[in-house]
Amino acid sequence: MIDLKQKYKEELQLYSRMVQFMEKEVLTSRQNTFLKNW
Repeated sequence: MIDLKQKYKEELQLYSRMVQFMEKEVLTSRQNTFLKNW
C-alpha cells in the first residue's frame, strides 16, 4: 500500500513551489509594467 501521507506531502511541496514561482513571475511582470509606464 502507498503511504498517502508521504504522497500528499510531496504533492504539497510541489504545489507550494509552483505557487512561489507564479508569485515571483507576477511580481516581476508587475514591476516591469510599472517601470514601462513610469
